[in-house]
Amino acid sequence: MDDETWTSDEFGASHQGRVGVLLADGSTPKPVYFDGSSSTGHYVAHWSVYDGGTWPDRARAAVMRAECVCGWAGAVHTVDWAGFGDLPFREAGTEDADRCMNDWDGHIADVARRTIPLPPELETLLESVPAPRSRTWPATRRSPR
Repeated sequence: MDDETWTSDEFGASHQGRVGVLLADGSTPKPVYFDGSSSTGHYVAHWSVYDGGTWPDRARAAVMRAECVCGWAGAVHTVDWAGFGDLPFREAGTEDADRCMNDWDGHIADVARRTIPLPPELETLLESVPAPRSRTWPATRRSPR
């Protein structure tokens, strides 16, 4: 399962969001490694894998929150493990995951309100700047003597 992310048309990858989890001690868990049937496995950081399972050993989420690559983090939503009954976390946690997405939508709306559009002349000028060229010489250069 790949990590589910959100983007907006206007801000693209600069404000990519996702559901993040925190453990009871406030730390962020590491991605979980799942060993596949082939010679390679894969790491998963989707919120639903942090259910405290034992194969493979997985941390147990205490809270869920929206996160954005810009550094913003939303309100915490406490995971109600007792209220889930027999439902697996991937099903019981969807309501909190939806709340996280709504929080991120609010963040994007706030970013949009504070964004100042560039004047068309400046936008045209920026589009005319050539892309940086890659260096073909060694990183260490000698100064002339």
